[in-house]
Parts: sequence; structure tokens; C-alpha cells
Amino acid sequence: MTQTEFKFIGQTMEKVTIYFGLFFISLATLITLAVPSGSYTSMIPAILGIPITINGFLATQMLSKIIIIMHIVVLLGLVVFFRWT
Repeated sequence: MTQTEFKFIGQTMEKVTIYFGLFFISLATLITLAVPSGSYTSMIPAILGIPITINGFLATQMLSKIIIIMHIVVLLGLVVFFRWT
């Protein structure tokens, strides 16, 4: 029996996780620079994107621990989801 890895738009989930985290960080940075409100709440996506990006990078480096790392990413994703709903 052969195992095939799930891919999303031709990318592995670890890479998608890194891109997703970088998207949150860049989104927060752009919003903070574009809207001079003086509030730090616009950096919340970056605060949540940093651990997502770090865990995505760790998942690509530590293949023996990929399952637990990606489950941590899923929990962080749920926090992000429930933060904006």
C-alpha cells in the first residue's frame, strides 16, 4: 500500500502553513502602517501568525515530529478562526 501526501494547490501542508502564517504577519504589518490609529490590536494577526509560521518551518525540519507539530498548528488555526467569528 502506498501513501500519498495530501497537497493543496500543489504544495505540501507544511509549506501552506508557512505561507498562511506569513500572510497573517504581512497583513497585520500592512494594516498597521496603512491605518495610523495608534492601537496595537491591528497586530493581533501577526501575533497569531508568528507561531503558525514557526511551527510550519519546524514541521519541514523535524519530520519525526511532524504529526504533533501540525496538530499544534491546527489548534492555533482554530484560535485564529474563533478570534474572527
